[in-house]
Amino acid sequence: MQDFVHQKNLELYRKRLLETTDQAKRDVLVKLLAEEVKLLAEEEVKDFKLAAERKATRPSGTS
Repeated sequence: MQDFVHQKNLELYRKRLLETTDQAKRDVLVKLLAEEVKLLAEEEVKDFKLAAERKATRPSGTS
């Protein structure tokens, strides 16, 4: 669910960045965009680690 929210935020920030010419607003949007990319990457790493942990704790013979 968090990935969905991050993706939607990225879409919104990119759209707004294309729409505005005000440099102060663009600076804020770039910062928001960078933070959202970071958060999305952190979520993906967390999901990957959780999946690896689950796989490592499964009993033999299951997939």
